[in-house]
Amino acid sequence: ELVEVACVLVSSHELREAASPEMQTLILERVAPHIAELPLDGPGGSLCRLLWVITVAGISSTKFLAAACDRAIRELTTFQPSVLSDAREICFWSFHRATADGWSSRRSRRATERGFALQDFFDELAPTLVEHIEEIPPISCAYVAWTFSKAGTLGPRAELRKA
Repeated sequence: ELVEVACVLVSSHELREAASPEMQTLILERVAPHIAELPLDGPGGSLCRLLWVITVAGISSTKFLAAACDRAIRELTTFQPSVLSDAREICFWSFHRATADGWSSRRSRRATERGFALQDFFDELAPTLVEHIEEIPPISCAYVAWTFSKAGTLGPRAELRKA
């Protein structure tokens, strides 16, 4: 329920304008301890939806991003995909998914060009990803590399290219 409230508060232009940046950050920091419990995707409050909302809103929280990256590593190291498309299920930072039609503006004229999480997420994820690269199945590694590349964040990341 907290995620639903956070999504509404952050995604509503009027509410976002009424809330100070400090209040928006506080909301994300209150959600951060619950990230491990959130469904990765779905029609209601999900980690993917919440990450999309803060990406579009242009807000961020170090605590929230750290918790989201911890969840990403946990999912990447425990999930065993059979084919490349399976990895899409756990890569919640990619908004190229069917459920996004219900909670994003990707099909509207105002759709954001970016189909991936904000740059700060990738900045936080990259070093931790390198630390755990040996624990991640090759199929998932390929999909993660695709998300970094398509999001325009792989080029400057020598640590990821070496891994």
